[in-house]
Order: sequence, then C-alpha cells, then structure tokens
Amino acid sequence: MIVVYAGPTITHDEVREHCDCVCLPPVSQGDLLDILPQKPQIIAIVDGYFEGVPSVWHKEILYAMEQGVAVYGCSSMGALRAAELSVFGMVGVGRIYEWFRDGTLTDDDEVAVLHGPEEAGFVVASEPMVNIRATLDLARCRGVIDDQQKQVLLSQGKALFYKQRSWSRLFEQVENTAERTLLCDDTRAWLTSHRVNLKQQDAIEMLNQLNRRDDTAEPIAAAFHFEWTHVWDSAYQLHKQAAGLIESVSERDHDVLNQLRLCPDQYARYHDKALLAWLCSHPVELAVEDADLKKALSTFKQTNRLASRQQVIDHAERIALTEAQLVEMLENAALVEEARDTAGTLQMGIVEQLKLDGYYLALEQAVARKQDVLAAADLASSCSTLIPAQVLAWYFEQELGTRIPARMDSHLNRIGMDCRQDFDQLIAEHYLYRSVGQ
Repeated sequence: MIVVYAGPTITHDEVREHCDCVCLPPVSQGDLLDILPQKPQIIAIVDGYFEGVPSVWHKEILYAMEQGVAVYGCSSMGALRAAELSVFGMVGVGRIYEWFRDGTLTDDDEVAVLHGPEEAGFVVASEPMVNIRATLDLARCRGVIDDQQKQVLLSQGKALFYKQRSWSRLFEQVENTAERTLLCDDTRAWLTSHRVNLKQQDAIEMLNQLNRRDDTAEPIAAAFHFEWTHVWDSAYQLHKQAAGLIESVSERDHDVLNQLRLCPDQYARYHDKALLAWLCSHPVELAVEDADLKKALSTFKQTNRLASRQQVIDHAERIALTEAQLVEMLENAALVEEARDTAGTLQMGIVEQLKLDGYYLALEQAVARKQDVLAAADLASSCSTLIPAQVLAWYFEQELGTRIPARMDSHLNRIGMDCRQDFDQLIAEHYLYRSVGQ
C-alpha cells in the first residue's frame, strides 16, 4: 500500500491519475503513527500543515523508516523533511527538494501557501515563492527578462508575506519602487500567462517514480539506529492519548471526578496539580506560535474588558507593566495553555492528586450519599426529564453564585468534559439531590 499526503499542491484526483494509492489530507503531527498499523509499504509526503496544526515530527518519519517503510517527500512539507532527513534515508524528489538539500533555499515560507479547507478542495489563494522563482528562471532563460529585472522581482516577491504573495501583488510592489520602469505590460502578461507550477511538477515526478516501483522489493532496512528516547516516549504516549488509546478510569474514579466537577474551581486546582506532576515526568518542548499569543492576548482583553490596543497599553501602564513585560507574560500564559492542551484531561493524574491529598474518600462518600438519596426517593430515572435551562440557572446562580456562561463549551473544557448531555445529567442529579436530600 502506498499512502500519499497531499492537498493544495495537487488534488487527490490528480494524484490517482499518476499512482494507485491511498490519498490523505496534508500530513500533521501524529498522522504517520496513525497510519503505521495499516502497514503501508510507502509513505509519500507532498503537503503538510505549517501553522495552526502541529507539523509532522521528524522523529515519527524516522520511526516509520525504522519499521521498514520507505518515506518519500517533495514539493512542500515533503521537500523540507526530505532535505532534513535525506542522510537517514528519506527519499527526496524534485527541484524544490534539491534547492533545500543543497542550501539554495532555507526558509519554510518558500513553499507555504494560503489555502482553503479540505471541504473546499484546499483551494489555493496565494502563489508559493518557489513557483515564482521557477517562473522567473524560465523568463530569464527565454530572454523575456534580464538579470536585473529578475533580481528586482525576486526581492520584491520575497518581501511579501507568504499569505499575500500573488503576481498582481508583486507587480504592485514593483510599481512602488524606483525600478518600476523595468516592468512593461508585455512582461507582466508573459509572466502571468507562463506561470510555472513547480510544486505540482515535482509532485507528479514523485508519483511517476512511485508508479515505476518494484512491487516485489523487500521492505527497506533503516541505515541508522532508532533511539527510543525519553522525550520520544513522552511524545509517543501523548499521541496515543490524543488518539483515544489511553487507559480509561474506573467507574469508581469516574464518579469521584464527576463529584469534583460540581466545584469548577476545585477541579481546576487539582488539574493544575496534576499538570505540574505530569510536566515533572514528561520533559516536552513547548513553543509559542503567533496564534497562541493572539489567543492569550484575546483572553487578557476579555478578562480585563479591553477593546482596543490603546486600552491594552493604558491598562498595562496602570498595573505597572511595560509593553515588553506584558508580551512576556502573555507568552508565558500561552505556554501554560499549550502545556494543558498537550497533557490532555489528566483524569488519572487528578485522581492521584485527590488520593495524595486525602480528598478522594470524602468525594466518594458524597457520591454514595447522593446515590442513596436518589434511590430512596426513586428519582434516579427522573433526571432526564428535567428542563436543562431551569436546572442550569439554579446550578450556576445558586450553587456557584455566578451567571450561566455565554459559551458552555468553555465551561465543559474547564472541567474536563466533552459531552454536553453528560454534563446536563450530572447537574440534574445534583439538583434532585439538593431538592430532596436537605
């Protein structure tokens, strides 16, 4: 079986025209671990996620190769990873791969593009810099432009943010420079009508190469020793957790955790204790992305009821923070949130902390009392007939002394629940218990 990860560079229909394979969306962190149980012979990476979604690990590619899988890469993320891992046996294909392998290119933004979601066919909304380079190389070879024009266009194209790169935007950039006379209408027309899609060309070259493979070939033998490090083990186990392959808590622990969830502040404190313990035994590397920092800033603004940037700056001054100090604090807050996301719900860790603190038995006794009261009053079956809105108002306003959250999903996330129906059931049982038990 051949598995090809592709998206904006080449459509899945186009992939299948050149190679009999399983087509999957752009690769992201953990995807290779997910596919390995299906025992693919070849994994080919064309596209992969760069931001918003964690990128494919180098180590999981090495792990796949150590398992006897041949891993190919080209065009985009595939070219980057192949250039980085070619010394270990990952096979790179195409001109873009060669540019990165030889050090001609080093920046990830050379292959990055703005594109739509999978549902929209990953429609591309920007021009990758490698395609601009290939088009300008062709134009120079054909005598359409000279070296000076080529260098001007390259520098102006490179100066654009990758999401804003397009030929029209590039021409606008040149118009605002002293070199605007170097670009005539005929040159513009030629460049836009002879655009080279080098990323797609490299992808087709790789697919054709795979199509010519020898089906009888033995699995590859990795020419390196795969070191199962502590960091890799932590990352590997974390992925298994995220994939739903974690150990489930017992029914007893589940009831205790639900009782704790009725007090969100306590649940949050015990989750933080569990997170600290987890971090002590799982030395993961965390990094702040732009999206994480923006999220932290948004939370800061919402918490302090700040709307504009100036209001943020004024508020920082009132609490004796410089702008640099505020940014550093937001980065730290973003790292904490990333650690929370990485560690997951930590249910077993919370149970362990409850047992260490001696609070576990108290919660278990509270569960038993509630179950006894509901059973004696024959009310256990009545929980599902309650009107959620009425019960929610009682719970948040009277039990917690606060308002019903504007976004219930945020509250569920805070108490480690992902099913609204389970939450409604929990609150309904608590409401009935309070009604007849006191």
